[in-house]
Amino acid sequence: MYECANSYVDMNDRNIKYRVAGVLFLVFILIGFSGCEKQAGVQVYTVAKPEVQLKLPTQSDLTWTKPSSWKELDASGMRIGSFSIEGTNSQQAQVSIVRLAGSAGSLLANVNRWRGQLRLESMSSDELGSVVSERKIGSASVNFVSLESKVSLAQDNVLSKMVVAIIRKDSGSLFVKLMGPSKLVSDNEVTFNQFVASIKHK
Repeated sequence: MYECANSYVDMNDRNIKYRVAGVLFLVFILIGFSGCEKQAGVQVYTVAKPEVQLKLPTQSDLTWTKPSSWKELDASGMRIGSFSIEGTNSQQAQVSIVRLAGSAGSLLANVNRWRGQLRLESMSSDELGSVVSERKIGSASVNFVSLESKVSLAQDNVLSKMVVAIIRKDSGSLFVKLMGPSKLVSDNEVTFNQFVASIKHK
């Protein structure tokens, strides 16, 4: 009887040990899975972005005829063409050619930006007709903008004038600007228009 009792106790001890071992085994498995999930949660993957190559504006696909009285300058910044015009009393006007992708802003936004450069107040779209004219050059419709300051922008007490030709193409917008003392710009306006008409795509 005593031996049976001992045998029964041993069996209970073994069952308890097996149960404890089983529980511990399950706990270790759960901890392992939990650790994997946490580890997976903090992993960071960096995906390299594809490089986008931007085509910078160049003169390579444009031609023009430079007026003999204009001095060609080095293109710089966003300019693909730059010229200076000498006047009397050391006066000087500048011509620049800038090409931008897309429409480069609305006509009104550009006009008001240029008006700001001449210290003029912004205008509404209804007033654009007073400073903008449209002409056909080849197959392109070109907007010409003419603006004149009301106050001197420099110490020589001379008013300034700006004439801009906007040529819009599917490939982008071309801005040709003449700016300087009012009389010098007016004297060269016909030449400027001829220059704009000479600009061609190769």
